[in-house]
Amino acid sequence: MSYLSYLTHEQGNRASWANAVLFVKGRIKFYHVSGIQGGTPSAPSVFIAYGKENAEALKNSGIEGKYLEFK
Repeated sequence: MSYLSYLTHEQGNRASWANAVLFVKGRIKFYHVSGIQGGTPSAPSVFIAYGKENAEALKNSGIEGKYLEFK
């Protein structure tokens, strides 16, 4: 099962309402309140855009990864 299929299934088809998704290249990093870098998540990171304006903002965000737009 692809990650997007899993995401769609697990979110009760909420991803099917999305206008776009961005699968982030690499892993995002977390930081403690103290400013010290913590760990990274064990799962891939994905941003989901709902609405055309949000999809456009995600597309132009400059975040490296794979951008997919749904028509």
